[in-house]
Amino acid sequence: MLMISQRLLQTLACGTVALGLSACGMFGSKPSQPVASTGAQEFDPYAHTWKASGRVVTPPPSQPNAALAAQDAASKQENSTLNKAGRMVASTASAVGRAAKKPLDWLPFGKKDEAPVEDGKPAAQ
Repeated sequence: MLMISQRLLQTLACGTVALGLSACGMFGSKPSQPVASTGAQEFDPYAHTWKASGRVVTPPPSQPNAALAAQDAASKQENSTLNKAGRMVASTASAVGRAAKKPLDWLPFGKKDEAPVEDGKPAAQ
């Protein structure tokens, strides 16, 4: 009996909290925003209101930007198949050159011991 009354009290408390929060607007539907007119409007300074405008404003025809077109052409030239192949060959050739320079450097044989570091005093100026 005690367990049932605790469960009932807990359910009642949760319901009260949910009802209170929904009354504050945390749950439930949000207030609808006023719908703005899709037509052109102009402000009437005498009436201090917005009114529908009878004028139709058309933007001027757009023209392509010459600087952007030049950039686009330069990037296409930079990323052409021939340039990509050239960069790939150059990077492969430089990697082969580095490998041929010291082919067996990773082997421990024949390495000279490093010279010991001397505890020298700084030179007087």
